[in-house]
Amino acid sequence: DHLNLTGRKYLRALDRAIDEGRAKNLVGKGPFRYGLLECWTVRAMDAPPMFRIKAPKAFAPASESRLAESRDAFLALQGEFQERLTRADGLDLGKVKARSPVSRHIKFSLGKAFAAIAAHQRRHLWQARQLRNDPAFPAR
Repeated sequence: DHLNLTGRKYLRALDRAIDEGRAKNLVGKGPFRYGLLECWTVRAMDAPPMFRIKAPKAFAPASESRLAESRDAFLALQGEFQERLTRADGLDLGKVKARSPVSRHIKFSLGKAFAAIAAHQRRHLWQARQLRNDPAFPAR
């Protein structure tokens, strides 16, 4: 549920960035240049976790969510991200900026925004896998 909440908010940020990039004609071919801080931030969000990060309240999952519904929504969300990647094709992914839904003061280049979303998902899927593989995890 947490990945779906964050994903939906990031979709809006990606849409705005793509639309602004197109309006400003910020086109280019890779490889793109990214800042050191952006690169480090994406790495810190990836799996296995370097350290714990507390999720902002806006991204707290519902106390009770149905696994099947969350899974289906997550899979649909992946299609939405792929559609945004297609729409971003041809843009300069280093120059187009996406504002973080966490704070209006934080901006990522569009390329690193896509990378951060993927890293965040890998982090949580890795955590879920660790939990499922724990011998103390309840059997079905």
